This record gives sequence, C-alpha cells and structure tokens, in this order.
Amino acid sequence: MDPVYRVLAPKNGGLSWPAMILLHGMGTNEDDLLPLKPYLPGDWGLITLRAPYALGPRQYQWYHFQEFGKPEPTSLFSSLKLIEHFLLQLGQEVPGVNLGKLVVGGFSQGALISGALLQRTIARGFAGTAILSGYLPESVGLTEPLHKYPVFWGHGEEDMVLPLDWGKDGAARLRSLGAQVTFRTYPKMAHSVNEDELRDLADWLQTL
Repeated sequence: MDPVYRVLAPKNGGLSWPAMILLHGMGTNEDDLLPLKPYLPGDWGLITLRAPYALGPRQYQWYHFQEFGKPEPTSLFSSLKLIEHFLLQLGQEVPGVNLGKLVVGGFSQGALISGALLQRTIARGFAGTAILSGYLPESVGLTEPLHKYPVFWGHGEEDMVLPLDWGKDGAARLRSLGAQVTFRTYPKMAHSVNEDELRDLADWLQTL
C-alpha cells in the first residue's frame, strides 16, 4: 500500500527546508492537521499522512484495539512499516525537504505511532518527536536508549479521552530512557490542541 500524504512547503524555505511530519488521530484523515501549518516557524514545511485502516468515508485509524488503550499489535506494526517506507522514500517523494531536520509527531493515535517509531532504526535520523495528547502503553515496548533525544509533549488537563496521567506516564517513560522531554499541560484544554500549545510547539521547534 502506497502512503497517501499532503505537503505544504514553506514559502520562504529556500532549496532545503526542515519539515514536521504530522500523523492524525482516529477517525480523521491527512487533511485534519493541515490548519496547523501557519503556527509552525516560517521556514518549516508540513507533511501529513493518512492512516491505512478505514473507519468510514474519509475516516481512518492507525491501528485496531484489543481493548481501549491497548493497540492490536499486527495493525500497529503494519502502520509503522508503512511510515518507515514513506520516510525512506521521502527525499524522492518530496524534493527540497531537509532529511537532516525532520520532526515526526502526531495527535492521539498519531502521537502513539510517533512514540513507537522511536524504537525503530530510522528514528535515529529525526531531529525530534512531538506528541500531542498522546499515550505510550507498555505494549509499545519502549526499551532503546534515547540519549538526550528531544521530545515535545503537550496534553490537556481536561482530556477525558486520554487522561493527563497517561501523558505523564508516557513522558516519564521517555525520560527514563534518557530523552530530553519538554512536557507542557494546558488547564482548559480537552482532547484537542489550542493556540497556547501550538505556540509552545513552535518555540520548541526553533530550539532544534
């Protein structure tokens, strides 16, 4: 299966530009996170991917569930392979992108996928990972050292879908592996993103 994706190149990125690759949440598609582009630093591009499993018209997910909060391993592994294949071909698929300055991130299910990618060899080339309202259950199997690897984690304090404690646990797991985690919470935010979080994300990107 070939990945379905969208690219918004920066207007002032020159011949080689850094890019954020964002993975959508459950029940949406590759267009869902495109409105975040204006919040990125001006020289950054945005690339979004579509999850492979259909839920309905224009609705997709990255993995099935064994039960809520527990991804089904076969579908999870298949999505990781799909993204890995896309990343390996990225230089040919998206001319101009700076392969040395890629940040992979996502929202909700896409955030879990982004975290799970950290255990794969290809992640050693990432500039960082952004997890928005995500979680990292033990079944993801995070074990590889992440020596000062940059991670941004944003989570709403009023998230009733993936509770804040799940976010805190995931961030602590990454820190225990040596990652340099910037963890931000937002007191009036539910399972979503807001402008405060996007400003914090943009500030973090400029540190990479």
